[in-house]
Amino acid sequence: MKKTILIPKIKPPDVNDIVNNQLNGILSSLEQSCDLEVIWLIFQPYRFDDYTYEGQKVVDFHQFKNGIEVLEYFKPDLIISEVRLSFNPVAFTIAGNKMKIPLVTITQIGISLFMNDALFSAKSTFRVLLSNKVLGDKKHTSKKLYMLRYILKKYLFFIRTLHRSSFGILKTISLGLYFPFLIFFSKENPPINKIGSGLINFCFNPHSVDRLTKSGFDKSSLVLEGDPAFDGLHKRLKSELPPQKKSSKIKILFCPTPMHEHGRIKKSQEDEIILNIINMISANPSFDLSLKIHPSTSSFKEYEDLLKNSQYSIPLYQKEDVIELLNEADVMLTYGSSDIILESILLKKYVIIYKIPFLNEENRLFDNKLMLETSNISDLPTSINDLIKRSFSKEHFDAYIQTQIGKFDGKNSERIANRILKLFKN
Repeated sequence: MKKTILIPKIKPPDVNDIVNNQLNGILSSLEQSCDLEVIWLIFQPYRFDDYTYEGQKVVDFHQFKNGIEVLEYFKPDLIISEVRLSFNPVAFTIAGNKMKIPLVTITQIGISLFMNDALFSAKSTFRVLLSNKVLGDKKHTSKKLYMLRYILKKYLFFIRTLHRSSFGILKTISLGLYFPFLIFFSKENPPINKIGSGLINFCFNPHSVDRLTKSGFDKSSLVLEGDPAFDGLHKRLKSELPPQKKSSKIKILFCPTPMHEHGRIKKSQEDEIILNIINMISANPSFDLSLKIHPSTSSFKEYEDLLKNSQYSIPLYQKEDVIELLNEADVMLTYGSSDIILESILLKKYVIIYKIPFLNEENRLFDNKLMLETSNISDLPTSINDLIKRSFSKEHFDAYIQTQIGKFDGKNSERIANRILKLFKN
C-alpha cells in the first residue's frame, strides 16, 4: 500500500523539537506497514531550495500561493498537522475539507501555560509580532520587523486559501479579521479552536481531551493515546543509559524555557534572571552547574555572549543530547513550562522550578508532590539542598505520568500508526 502524507509545519524535520519527535515516531511506525512518500511543507521566513532528509521531501511554501494549490500539486492521501490555532495548520484544515482529503492532528498542548490576563497575552503576542527575529527560524536571522513580515506572508497564504476554498468575500473578510483576534487575546498558550479540527485529533493525555472538548471539538474525533515523543526514552531507559557517575558535588542542569523568544518577557529581563540564578548557585562550592538552552528556539550566540557577563564560567549546551545530560545530573532547574520537566521526572531526577514573580501564569506541569517551586532566587541553594533530601512515592510518580503523558510503554507511535492505517483502509 503506497500513501502520500503532507505535513505543513514551521520547522523542518532535521530540527530537534518535540513535535518533530512525535511525527518521526509515528512515521517510522507507519513505514513498517506502508510504502510512504512524506512531504514536509515548511513555513520558514526565507526561501530555500527543496531538499531530501532521510528519504523525505522538504519543500518551501513560498512557491505556492495557497493550500489548495499545494494539495492539487502533491495529491496527498493524508494531511498531518498541529491542532494549534495558527495560519498554516488551519489553512490546511480548510483546504483539506474542500479537497476531501482527510486530515489528522497532533498537539503539544500537554505543556500549555494558562495566562490569567488577556491584556498580558495581547502584549506578549504584540512583542513577538514586532520582533526582529522569527520564532522557529532555523537560521536565527535578524532583520527589521522580520516577524511581522513573515506573519503577513502566512496570513496572505491563509486568505488566499479561504478564497480558493470558495469562501465568499464577506465570510473571508469576517474570518480573516476574527481569526487574528482569537490568537491575539487567547489566554492559553498555544491557543486552540475547533476550526483547526481534523477527522481524528490525537490527544496525548487526559488534559488534551479536556481542552479540546471545552473548545468545541467533536468528542467522537478525539483519540486518547500516550505521547509518541517519549517512546524513544522508554527504550533508552531499559537498555542504553549508563549509571550516573558519582560526584562529590550536586550536579545541576539549568534548562531555561525560552521566554523572550515567545514574547513573555523582555530579553533584558530574562538575561537578568539567568545571570542572577547562575551567580547565586555557582557561589555555592557544593554545586556543579551547567546551562542547557532550547535546541532550536534559542540562539547559542546570544547565550554565549550573556555568559561573558557572569563572574563564573559554566558549560553551555544546546544541540547535545539532553537525555544524556539529564542522566548525569542530580537536579534539573528551570522556569516556565517545558517538556524538559517531563523528561526529568521520567529519569527520576529532582526538579526545581523558579516561578518568575511578575508573570501571572499557571504552569500545568508543576506538582508539589514531585518537585519544588520558589519565586525567590536567593532561596534556590536552600531549596536544592532540601529537595535532594526528599523521597517521592511510586504512586505519585505513576499518577503524574498518566496525567501528563498518558501511556508510557514505548508503543504510542505504534498505536497511533495503527489508527492511521485503519483510516487508509476505510
